[in-house]
Amino acid sequence: MDEFDVFMDGHSRERSIDMLVKMSIENAKRQFIFISPLSISAIPKNQPKVQIIEVAPPVRSGVYQNH
Repeated sequence: MDEFDVFMDGHSRERSIDMLVKMSIENAKRQFIFISPLSISAIPKNQPKVQIIEVAPPVRSGVYQNH
């Protein structure tokens, strides 16, 4: 697994997300997992078979501690 859209510009990312969501809906008997560190605002949330899970960003102290 890897972030599929990290190096895409906004337009390419939006088109890719549209294609991936369409393909996953057409193949509803399969499970697809897309991982991205970027905004998920381009993913349609009104699809009945689309589930979006967001992970909270890590809490960082801002100080590197050497162990």
